[in-house]
Amino acid sequence: TMLIPGGLGSDHLMGHLGTNGGRPRVVVFGAGMQAEQHVRAALSALNTYRAESGGGGTPGQAQSKAVVTIVNRSRDRAEMLKNWLLAAETAAGDRVCLGAVHTIATSDGSADSASSDVRRAVSAAHLILLATGSDVPVLHGRDLNGATAAVICGAGSYAAHQSEIDPAAVAKCGEVWIDSPAALDVGDLASCGDRAEVLADVLNPDSSSGTPLSKCVFYKTVGTSVQDVASAEHVIRLARQEGLGVDVDMS
Repeated sequence: TMLIPGGLGSDHLMGHLGTNGGRPRVVVFGAGMQAEQHVRAALSALNTYRAESGGGGTPGQAQSKAVVTIVNRSRDRAEMLKNWLLAAETAAGDRVCLGAVHTIATSDGSADSASSDVRRAVSAAHLILLATGSDVPVLHGRDLNGATAAVICGAGSYAAHQSEIDPAAVAKCGEVWIDSPAALDVGDLASCGDRAEVLADVLNPDSSSGTPLSKCVFYKTVGTSVQDVASAEHVIRLARQEGLGVDVDMS
C-alpha cells in the first residue's frame, strides 16, 4: 500500500521535471518506511521515464542518475535510509537511477526550515517528497523562494490536524492535484479552496495540465481503495505470467 500514493503520482509527474538532461534532484522529508517506499517508487518511475523517453541518456549513464537528499530530525535514521538506498543501487546496478545520497539532520520535528542546508536542497529539487506524518509543517513557503518547477508530493499526513506543508507553500504552487476528494479533508489543504484537481482529470488527454510545468505543483495523496485493487490485480497477473506464487484455498 505504501508504494501506491507516491508511485502513481511520481510515475506521471516525472515526465514534467525540468531536468534538461541534468541530474534529477529528489528531496525527501522523513526517513521511515513510508519515505523509503516513496523514494523507491520515484526512482523506479524515473528509471522507466528515462528509458522510454530517450531523454538524458540511458538509466546507467551518470547524467541520468538522481541525487537524493534525506531530511530527518534523526541523523542515524537518515543515514540508515541512505545506506539502504545505496546498497539497493549497488545490487541492482544500472537498473536504478541513483547517483548520490545526502542527509540533513534537523533539530526537531518541524524540520527547521530556516536551515540553509534544507533551503539549498529544496531550491534545487525537482521532486520533493513529504513522508513524515507531522502535525506541523516541515515545508514552508519561504523554502520555495528559489524553486521553479518542483513537484511536491505530500504523502505522510492523512488527518485534519496534520499538515506537512504550510499555506504559504501551497499558495506558491501553480497547480494543486489530489488523488481523491478525501485529500481535501487533510490539514495540508485547509486553505486550498477550490483550486485542487483530481489526478484522474489531470491524466485526461484533453486536460491542459499535461503541459510542462513553469511553477511548482503540489500533489496531495491519501491513497484510494481502487488503487489497491488495481495494483493487486497487476501483481497477480505478472506473477502468473512468470509462474510465481501458489494458489491458496481460503474457503
